[in-house]
Amino acid sequence: MIQRVQTLYFLATVILSVLMLCLPFATLQIVSGNDTETMKLTAFGVKQYMESNSTMVARTTYFGILLTLILAVAVLITFSYKKRWFQIRMSLALMIMEVGAQIFVIYYLVKLNQSVNMLSSDMSVQFQSYAVTDIFPLICIILTWLGYRGVVKDEALIQSLNRIR
Repeated sequence: MIQRVQTLYFLATVILSVLMLCLPFATLQIVSGNDTETMKLTAFGVKQYMESNSTMVARTTYFGILLTLILAVAVLITFSYKKRWFQIRMSLALMIMEVGAQIFVIYYLVKLNQSVNMLSSDMSVQFQSYAVTDIFPLICIILTWLGYRGVVKDEALIQSLNRIR
């Protein structure tokens, strides 16, 4: 299993998917008077942190479900190394889901920028930072494509060996 390089690509996709579920995509700090609040865009919503409590400002449930589904499919592909045709089909489906995740990331970052522009007239936005997590779906697409290519090469090798017999 591990001796196949495509398994390592799929395993890296699993690791990046877990990180996307755990780490924030963007952080925003807003100062109004003496109060400072921090907002973080995560997989399942935008959370607002004020002093000791946190509240969910907006939900991004579909994005979180998509990321969870990407993680599940990546784990399934990683451990179904004996079923090459299944891996090929699921790799294509996984790449489509990862493109969808990248579209979600772009959409929510644009929405966050729009809300920052609306807030900046009322309050002062001290800083807005993006995370490296924003490009993880793009990296996952590349890793999945490399894994897909390795599985296709393995299947072609098996088919050529069957013709010789």
